[in-house]
Amino acid sequence: MVERVPRSTTVLPTLLFGIFITATLQVWLHSSLIQQYSIDTLANNYHDFTTATSPTAAEDVSACLYVMDDNHSLIEWLAYHYHVVTLRHVIITSDPDSKTRPTKILNRWQNRITFEEWGDNQFLPSNFESIVEEKRWTVANITKQEKSLQHYIGRQAAFHLECLRSFKRENRSWVLLLDIDEYITVNTKVTNNEEIAIEQPNSVSKVLQQMVIPNPEYEELTTPCIPLHRKQFSARESSVDKVNHLVPPDFDALHFQTLRWRKYGYNHEVYATKWGVSCPIRRSIPNKVAIDLSRLRLIDIDRPDNSGNPHRPLAFCSRKNIYLDEQRTPFVVHHYMGTEEQWFHRSSDKRGTGFRKARYEDFNSKVGVAETDAIRPWLKGFVDTMGKELASRLLSGVGSLEVLPGKVGSPIDVPIAFQQDDAYQVGDIVQANYKGDGYWFWAEISAVLSGGFYNVIYASDCSEEIATYGGRLRREGMVDADEDIGGIDFKLLQKSGNS
Repeated sequence: MVERVPRSTTVLPTLLFGIFITATLQVWLHSSLIQQYSIDTLANNYHDFTTATSPTAAEDVSACLYVMDDNHSLIEWLAYHYHVVTLRHVIITSDPDSKTRPTKILNRWQNRITFEEWGDNQFLPSNFESIVEEKRWTVANITKQEKSLQHYIGRQAAFHLECLRSFKRENRSWVLLLDIDEYITVNTKVTNNEEIAIEQPNSVSKVLQQMVIPNPEYEELTTPCIPLHRKQFSARESSVDKVNHLVPPDFDALHFQTLRWRKYGYNHEVYATKWGVSCPIRRSIPNKVAIDLSRLRLIDIDRPDNSGNPHRPLAFCSRKNIYLDEQRTPFVVHHYMGTEEQWFHRSSDKRGTGFRKARYEDFNSKVGVAETDAIRPWLKGFVDTMGKELASRLLSGVGSLEVLPGKVGSPIDVPIAFQQDDAYQVGDIVQANYKGDGYWFWAEISAVLSGGFYNVIYASDCSEEIATYGGRLRREGMVDADEDIGGIDFKLLQKSGNS
């Protein structure tokens, strides 16, 4: 999904964070699955979250995983979460464009983790394709690539909701909705759990199981949908000594995301716009969640206003927690980009190769001002617990890319998304098509990226859209809002300032 970094409050009420998708794609999808429930009956009909509906629910942790040619990362992800969060149950599905399947990796964990590999028929309604065509693609000039992206979003949403239903029926408790490049850990800065050692088995799940809802220490934690603050890590390298620190013999730290990448965080900068407002430049990313199903009823998961979005999958998950800062949540998630080869490994990305290259370039230029080794000791603990022979077998091939059938080209072979004779420069006033949804707003080019991609600052709320391509920008036309922001004449400003 295209990143747009918001302020704490914004003035694009109908367009911020998935509202368009929820209104036009996910609601109809979910209602087709749960026609037996009435919206009027379900509205605001939540029970007391302080009381477990399944007091005998298992204490181990489950996960819903949506993957696409990720076996090189899946190996490490499973081992890490098996060790630190007692991961014992996983429902996994592969994107239809995947060239590989995770089955051979999952088979290594037989009798340790239970897996269900789902196909489309286990979570998509039979008329999914026709509904997509009929309901979603009414926006003028939508591209094939943007259509593919929204199709992916709807498919992922349906998977998440059916996965949660399935785990609820099995009487599971905590479920993680993470991607394969994300690793949960305890936020020792605020939990008063500095003594918790990540190398010890179940170090994170012990804290998770002790969570009180509502939580007196965290005023935002009022429901069993716990925000997990995501830290974006860059692909900036560290010294060999730092990378190999605490790594057991015969394991190559360069093959592990959690060991090789240590640098995160960004400098707080501002961009002075031509309309006289200084806008903050951030590289924060939306949080993920862990959900305690033991405190929910099945009907709570079946609500038609649940989105399935990985950042706020259920309606009771607080919207304000999507960007909740690190000091206000007991858990953090490390989000890794990996090497350039790993970043471009997927045979087909719904956002386009050009977008991925531009985003990789942008984040690596901004992120990486701080360092941490907080989760580094996990591998030693895993090897000590499992034994070196078994640990080596479970981790065989970690970080190594498979050859994908039919894949050609390299990260360097990225086509230009927009002809350079119409290229924009930093400071140009433009009209931007927000997220490709067909709505146009006044904005300013804040950065020029490779491949015809740009970062733009929106005039209405100072939010920044990262790596939008030139085809979503124009110099003139009718805008959907922002015609009169503080009395600013953007057309005049554009004529006087653009190159």
